[in-house]
Amino acid sequence: MLYYYLYEDINDDKSDFYFGYEEKNGNCKEDIISTSKEIENDSNCIQKSKIEIKKLTEEKESKNTEAETKEKNNIQIIEPKESFNINEIAFNNEYNLDNINELKRDLTPFIKRKRGRTKKKNTGEEHTKFSDDNVRRKCKHILLDNLLDFINEKISEMYSNIGHGRFIKKLLIINQRQISNATILFNQQFLNKTIGDIFSDDISNRYTNYESSHNRDLISRLKNDEDETKKIYFQKLFNLKFIECLKHFRKDIFIPELEGLIPFQNLCLETIYETEYFENLKYYIMNYERIISGKRAREKK
Repeated sequence: MLYYYLYEDINDDKSDFYFGYEEKNGNCKEDIISTSKEIENDSNCIQKSKIEIKKLTEEKESKNTEAETKEKNNIQIIEPKESFNINEIAFNNEYNLDNINELKRDLTPFIKRKRGRTKKKNTGEEHTKFSDDNVRRKCKHILLDNLLDFINEKISEMYSNIGHGRFIKKLLIINQRQISNATILFNQQFLNKTIGDIFSDDISNRYTNYESSHNRDLISRLKNDEDETKKIYFQKLFNLKFIECLKHFRKDIFIPELEGLIPFQNLCLETIYETEYFENLKYYIMNYERIISGKRAREKK
């Protein structure tokens, strides 16, 4: 009866406990002091249990509330049917690699896959500096670089003062769009493009103190110079087509306006490049228009 009475009044104050005991059993406080301490410890345990139960109940209610909210908002959450512990499975199976690999395959749908540019399929041919498009780019680069140097030398010869800063009479390196473009149709049309149009493109972004139209503006001034001799020369020079410059460059023809342009054979490129690459490059220079014209352009979709 003593323990039953105590559990019934477990939340009462100590004074109430003694009072109740005296009513039932008389004045025996001294006899139950030790027992009351044990019961007090038990009551503390019960109180902790109640707190833990309360926490578990709150967590459960919180989960239920969250699930109800998601259901109301029609939110569908895809979760794996089972949780996996790779270490536990490996331990239970004595580090069986086959089981681990199988587990990884099962987990694949839940792993965020890396996004990026899709790799091109391997056709079995390695893309190197010997590849057709790269050699054609190199041919354009060599000729245009030498033409740029030649034109600037001519400007210096014909003008005692070429000026300074933004209005300097000097062609600057153009952006690489025309050189890097290796499409067949573009390069077939490029053969008949004048060097005036080619060098009138925007200059390279490396020049921060010049207008992007610097070359275009300079070519226009040169072709409309007040000096008739200079005007006629630069009009003829900038009206030359790329294919004409290429033929003069490899000594197939002679163009007076290009007199002084170092020919391909005199560049000594064989001392710069390995023999195999130089011979390949030489073949493309000597047969450039035939190679380009013999290719079939892709039809636009």
